[in-house]
Amino acid sequence: MLELTEVPFRSDDRGDHWEALGAPEADVWSMAFHPNNPDVIYAGYEPCAVYKTIDGGSNWSKTDTSKVNYPHITTYMPPLAKRVIGIASDPSNPNDVYGAIEVGGLIGSHDEGESWEQLLDGPYLRK
Repeated sequence: MLELTEVPFRSDDRGDHWEALGAPEADVWSMAFHPNNPDVIYAGYEPCAVYKTIDGGSNWSKTDTSKVNYPHITTYMPPLAKRVIGIASDPSNPNDVYGAIEVGGLIGSHDEGESWEQLLDGPYLRK
């Protein structure tokens, strides 16, 4: 899986040939696979959107991020910042999926990425 362009690409022959997946045409900032099912993939977009496929990337659906709100984050170019720059599934509980937001903040899902809620709103988190 390659995510360095506006749409993700997939290779089934160790990178000799690549094909664009049917994901929405927008900047993909992060991707993650379900720990037990490689056909389930999550893709993080801007502004704060997560798409999910259950068929290896042929069909994608936008998940519900309506409960996510970041009132403390200011950006130079609203509303296009607040990118989902990292996504990870909990390997011990695949129902739990987490997304890191660009300017601080964390979103989470407890239903395999179908709906998301705000867990931390930043604006910045210390290590």
